[in-house]
Amino acid sequence: GRVIEAESGKPVAGVMIGYGVTKKGSASFGFGNSATNSAGEFRLEGLTPNSYNAYVIGLEASENYADSLNFEITGGDVSGLEIKMHQGSSISGVAVIEGSNDPKLSEKLAKIQIYARSVGGEQQMVISNVFGGTSQIAANGTFKIGGIKPGKVQLMANTFMAEKGFSLLRIEHNGVEVKELQLAAGDRLTGVRLVFAYGTASIAGRIEVRGGELPPNVKLMVMVRRQGSGEDFMPAPPVEVDARRQFLIEGLSPGTYRLTVVNMGFGPGEQVKLPKVEQSVAVTGNGKQ
Repeated sequence: GRVIEAESGKPVAGVMIGYGVTKKGSASFGFGNSATNSAGEFRLEGLTPNSYNAYVIGLEASENYADSLNFEITGGDVSGLEIKMHQGSSISGVAVIEGSNDPKLSEKLAKIQIYARSVGGEQQMVISNVFGGTSQIAANGTFKIGGIKPGKVQLMANTFMAEKGFSLLRIEHNGVEVKELQLAAGDRLTGVRLVFAYGTASIAGRIEVRGGELPPNVKLMVMVRRQGSGEDFMPAPPVEVDARRQFLIEGLSPGTYRLTVVNMGFGPGEQVKLPKVEQSVAVTGNGKQ
């Protein structure tokens, strides 16, 4: 297929294409062999019969966004696919740390990446950045995300590359806390404030398995989310449960957290579905809970 500008029909060169299986319960995804050529053409190879979704990957520095495109492989090659690029909207503002004016700590916000996620529409995997562009927080705390698809969006923070301890508490627009932002085509939304928490507390625990041994393809992980206004944001990446069934979650600020046990194993055999297991834990200081 090829990638073109929606308004002019001109080809778009130099962008990568990703694809994913759209059938429910599947986690398969892949990438094209190279960037689009001067004619905007791309090629995806080695696909098996299935239903797929193709999209443009990695538009961090772009002011444009791309439509995604559904297609199906039945018994042979598919050609003539066309992915359209559009002029996107933008969101800009500043990131701060609640209760701290320490400039050295604020500088560490620069390792946090902010991205926009469409609400109520198609939601590809985070790795594709197809919801819109992304933005690294600058050294002075400012950020600007371009190439966002119009509609309702949520701002998310990827803190996994930053120092442990940062988590997004809330989002404010012109002084009012918001869960999502509404963008019209071409909007340049300003006055957004991202409020982060910083902490050094940890939660240690143990998983108890009842009713027999788990199959070998089960890989237990514990996900953590802050309860309250920031519960849509993970303050730490999922942690693996070790061979002793123990886990440790570090870098948490005071607050109440919801822990969820999930199976992240994809070994031979059918994936095991675990019963929903959750527990709330209150973190009151900067020590171990």
